[in-house]
Amino acid sequence: MSLSYDLPAKAETFHFGILSSKLAAIFDRKPGTEISGADRPDILAAASLVGEILNGARTLSDRSAVTGVTSDGIRSLGLALNPLERLARLSQGINPTDEAIVTLLSRIYETLNQASVSSRIPEEGEVASVVRTFFGFLADAMLSNIGRSRDRISPSS
Repeated sequence: MSLSYDLPAKAETFHFGILSSKLAAIFDRKPGTEISGADRPDILAAASLVGEILNGARTLSDRSAVTGVTSDGIRSLGLALNPLERLARLSQGINPTDEAIVTLLSRIYETLNQASVSSRIPEEGEVASVVRTFFGFLADAMLSNIGRSRDRISPSS
């Protein structure tokens, strides 16, 4: 029997879905709350993921930005694009431009890096809310799709 889906890709999607869920919960805490040592690796992993997505997103607004973009960055952007568009529509009330998506990702990336350095949830409530909402949308998108093809197993030829 062979699987009708790519198990490593599903595992990675599940991992990022769980990470996103954890980040949404971390940034749901009261602004100024200390970030525990146990949460710090998740924030660093999330910053790395957002950096990868940001590299892929830069290709949307600047076609010359393809240099240095990895296939993982493009794939991660594909996973994050719908949640990013939802967040941008929610915060701006319009269909987002490519530049708005890059700006939003840059803001999330900077917030994660600042939180990692300060070990505190940002005092500015709106910034924490944007991060929380983005990771909540991302977790929903990733985890809701995880089991759809899981049960489809085809006999090997």
